[in-house]
Amino acid sequence: MIDLNRYPNIAGYIQSKGGIKEKLINKKTMQDTLDSWDLLTPEELNALEQQVPYGLKAFDALVTSTAIILCSMWTARCIPVKNILWMFTRVVTQKMNFIPYNKVHNLILEDRNGEFWSLGFTNTGGFSKKTPADDLMAQVASVIAPTKPGIIFGPDDDAYAWCENNVPALIQKVDYRSLVQ
Repeated sequence: MIDLNRYPNIAGYIQSKGGIKEKLINKKTMQDTLDSWDLLTPEELNALEQQVPYGLKAFDALVTSTAIILCSMWTARCIPVKNILWMFTRVVTQKMNFIPYNKVHNLILEDRNGEFWSLGFTNTGGFSKKTPADDLMAQVASVIAPTKPGIIFGPDDDAYAWCENNVPALIQKVDYRSLVQ
C-alpha cells in the first residue's frame, strides 16, 4: 500500500478536490482506491509527482502523460495511461414534450480490466452546437497519446463490439496499434 503523503504534489491535488474520506466509503471501495495507486511503479509515481502541477484539468480528473487522477465521491483513483484502452464521449439529450432543453456531455474511458470511468460531465443548452466533451477529448489525446499511441479515441466499431464481451481482443488491438505506431 502506497503512502501518498510521500508525494506532496499528488496529496495536495487530492486534498484540493476534497480528499479521501475513509470513514464515508465502504471498505471495498477504499481498498479499490488504494489498489489503483499500486498499479504504478515507483518511477511512474515519481514522474506523476513532477507532472501534477502541470497536468490538464479535465472535468473531475487531472490528466498527465503518466496517469489520470480521478477524484470523485470521496475517493482519488489512479488510472495509469498504460492501462487505458478506449476513450469516447457520450451526449444525452434531455427533452420535455419532445423539445430538447439540455444536453449532458460526458467523457468516458475503458481500462484493461473492462471497467468504464467517467472523467466528468458538463451541460449545454438543448439546441447548443457546442461539443465540450469532444474538445476536451482532443486535449486529453494530445497529452496521453505520446505515452501510449495505440489508445482508441472516439467511436470505434470493434471497441464497441468488444467492450464488454471480449476485452482481451480489445487489449490485443490496442497493444498491436501501440507497437505499430
